[in-house]
Amino acid sequence: MDKSMRVDELRIVIRPEDESANSARPIPARIFQKTFNAIFNTLDVTNRELHSKKQRSEFFISHLAMGSNEVGVVEQRRTLADSSAPTIAEVKGVMSSVYHSDWVRAVERKRLAKAIMAVGKAINPKYPAIAYFGSESDTIPLDAFFAKQAERLRPVIEDGGLQTPFFAGSAIGSFDGRLGSIDYRGAAWKGFLVLPGGGVQIECVFDHTKGENAFNPFGNKRVSVTGTAIYTGDSQLPERIEVTHIEEIPIIEKSVDLRGSLSGKKYMSGWDIGYKNLQ
Repeated sequence: MDKSMRVDELRIVIRPEDESANSARPIPARIFQKTFNAIFNTLDVTNRELHSKKQRSEFFISHLAMGSNEVGVVEQRRTLADSSAPTIAEVKGVMSSVYHSDWVRAVERKRLAKAIMAVGKAINPKYPAIAYFGSESDTIPLDAFFAKQAERLRPVIEDGGLQTPFFAGSAIGSFDGRLGSIDYRGAAWKGFLVLPGGGVQIECVFDHTKGENAFNPFGNKRVSVTGTAIYTGDSQLPERIEVTHIEEIPIIEKSVDLRGSLSGKKYMSGWDIGYKNLQ
């Protein structure tokens, strides 16, 4: 990004899926408008849910980078005596709940949940976005995965719950497999971990603040990854892993045990070849 962030800032960055993070390639105006409108509507709905009319926050543009498709918004509270949660912090909490399949938390405020559903509908997979909350390390990808998670809110809101055959939620875990090439383009860095046995793949996302050199040594190798595994309930396996640690699994050469084939046998005209005859 072109400018450091304020701790109370929400910044949205939109990137073409086939471009690197530092790309300044323009995006269609309708994509920018649709994404920003959905985000700002979520802020407005949340502001009305949290605060009385006299205490509602005002939002100001804090950052705008036209060539790199970035817009930042900061929240100004009407009074310091307001003890309610900041609007941006509440939006972050609900977005994170949707992203991590925490459906109980996600639908505590139904109007806000419906606004998040609209954010999911506004996402164009060819132009994914990423939401930064106060720093480059505190992010939520607004991509095809988030769009599917937002759509899962519908039965939770309308039917009072999401019926899934398997666990839905998130948990810290470790998984071994072969990691394919890491794609550093688009809003989030991604790679697929192929599990041993059946060839099942799990999508992994990597922390871009660590830089490409931190992950380059692990592409196309057998690795163990640790991080937050996000389970959607469609499978016993997670659909995505937010990788916090990765290490290569060394290949162990299998040794050949010759003792059984040489000890106590007679070869070459009846000579007894034991260990004492081996030099």
